[in-house]
Amino acid sequence: MKVFLAVVLAGLCLTVDAIAVLAASAPPAKIVITPASFSEREGLLIVTQNQGYFRKRNLDVQLVLMPSAPIAFSALTAGE
Repeated sequence: MKVFLAVVLAGLCLTVDAIAVLAASAPPAKIVITPASFSEREGLLIVTQNQGYFRKRNLDVQLVLMPSAPIAFSALTAGE
């Protein structure tokens, strides 16, 4: 019984390691966040990005200030 549990535990560890390797090798998802102004809410995004939270979760986040809605909508429709 102990041998069986050791084999199951070793298999589980190998599976978890394989999943971690696959996730790390995937290219980061690109996300563009366009706040219209900088306040406490947007400041939290800046701190989060500077602390590496997005990078640790395999996200490539870019913060772009869009001071007006028409500019933001035209950039969104253009795919920028």
